[in-house]
Amino acid sequence: MGTPQKPKDRSFVEHVFTAQDGTCEVCRRALCVTQRRGRLVERLDGLHVLTMRDTRCPRRSCEGRRVIHRPPEELSFALKKDTLGLDVVVEVGERRLRDHLSFAQIHALLRDRVPIAERTVADVFERFLALTRCRAGDTPAVRRRLRKQGGMIVLVDGVQFDEHSPVLYVLTDVISHTTLFAERREVRSAEGLRGLLERLKAMNVPVLAFVTDKEKGLVPAIHRVFPEVPHQFCQLHFLKRCAAPLDGPLVTLGKEVARSAEKLRAIRRELVQARPPKSEAEAAERVVAEELLLGAHAASKCSGRAPFVPPALKRHERMLRVGEAVERAAAKKGGPGRSSRGSSAR
Repeated sequence: MGTPQKPKDRSFVEHVFTAQDGTCEVCRRALCVTQRRGRLVERLDGLHVLTMRDTRCPRRSCEGRRVIHRPPEELSFALKKDTLGLDVVVEVGERRLRDHLSFAQIHALLRDRVPIAERTVADVFERFLALTRCRAGDTPAVRRRLRKQGGMIVLVDGVQFDEHSPVLYVLTDVISHTTLFAERREVRSAEGLRGLLERLKAMNVPVLAFVTDKEKGLVPAIHRVFPEVPHQFCQLHFLKRCAAPLDGPLVTLGKEVARSAEKLRAIRRELVQARPPKSEAEAAERVVAEELLLGAHAASKCSGRAPFVPPALKRHERMLRVGEAVERAAAKKGGPGRSSRGSSAR
């Protein structure tokens, strides 16, 4: 439990997901965050650090406290208890089935993007096969358990290797974290996806709500098969699309921060190679300068969490704070004089 141990030697993207708001179905008290879980997920685009804030009834004597509500966004990253993202699983499966590559060849393609051992590739392929053949929703025991919990909140997520490959659709119950069905579909239209939803309807388990990423084919398909069921779009996808106009300026800002960081590294190298200080005051100034340069270097490498805290913006703001510290140090008697160090940090 708790937040995951963040790696110090690798860059990563951090996510914090909170489960649904609402009230307990038994005592009607407001749900509250009662536990935090952390996990690390390796995806094709890098390492992701996930922190999940689960909610449940705060009243210990309430029967409703047994139900723990987990954030649905977690399920779109990786399978339960897996450290490799769904995109990695799909890539291994498609490379094997479509391109007919050996496990060694697949490992050679992946090793520069994902820290994965060659022997693990075969295990991942087995997971892919198990996922594509998943039909837990057809099992009577699973249906009984889902009815007992009061119904399902269904997350529908599609993962695709490339534009020409079939889409792997995964249907998961958010409440119990049970993967119900997984099917590869060539057609992404509403009519093509209707059969998958009809299969879900045939379970005869109440569907309380849907969560999707607003895929064009899924929206009308859900409306036709489950017209009365609430449909919520994934908040993370929605917010990322709202922040999309900032992508260009953030790239420019990130490049500016990188250029400033490179200048500061050059200054630090000059400082290391400089002659020994001649006095205690000069030695003190050099210590302050080194600390400020180290602080600027750390600021230029810090991680952010898009779309709320984009890495480029966070680095820029921290670099500005280092620049302000330089100005304060320069204003003090005996501090480092105003030089290119301050302007570079800013």
